[in-house]
Amino acid sequence: MLLDLSESLACPRCGPPQGIIVLVERMEGRRVLDGRLDCPNCEARFVLRDGVVEFDVAPDSDLRTPPADPEDAVTVAALLGIQHGRGLIVVDSGLGQAAEQLSALCGGCEVVRLEPLGLPSDPDRSAERGPEGGRGEVTPLLGVPPGSIPLLSGKAVGVAVEGGDPDILAEAARVLVPGGRVAVIRPGSGAATVLESRPFELLAADQRAMVARRI
Repeated sequence: MLLDLSESLACPRCGPPQGIIVLVERMEGRRVLDGRLDCPNCEARFVLRDGVVEFDVAPDSDLRTPPADPEDAVTVAALLGIQHGRGLIVVDSGLGQAAEQLSALCGGCEVVRLEPLGLPSDPDRSAERGPEGGRGEVTPLLGVPPGSIPLLSGKAVGVAVEGGDPDILAEAARVLVPGGRVAVIRPGSGAATVLESRPFELLAADQRAMVARRI
């Protein structure tokens, strides 16, 4: 996790605008590998282990991030219009396995991947680590409550989701900066209506994907 990311995270229990404080135990360059995230409001403590933020992790859960369509990352990168530069991109759990490739396509951006409850020792996650245990520019957030994005408002330049759940699209509108984009892959039948009811301008849409700009 990039140290700068701690300034954008929100407590998943209190919700925004409550930020959290990072206590660093081990770093590699600007990336925090081990430490703790504390909420000064509710006093919750969350583990940061091997670059993975563990919010509310169920110890007996064995859920896995769904396998990715190899074209998802390319489609998302094109729709978001981000090539190289700084910024924060949020990838919902349905597209989680595309996060690594998306990070490579959008060099310089920090990709935050929302994950369902699961074990930090999940072999699917271990396989993503580099030769020194790092995770490139992707930070997994484990145990994120459904339909929520634990970021402060106006911190992301792009959000990618699958299906278009109304709650996650409302959260996308909240966390995106003005001009930021949300990409919806394999949109549900009501996704366009939801986007049009939020502060978005629908730019393009078909059965495979749609993209909207935060007004």
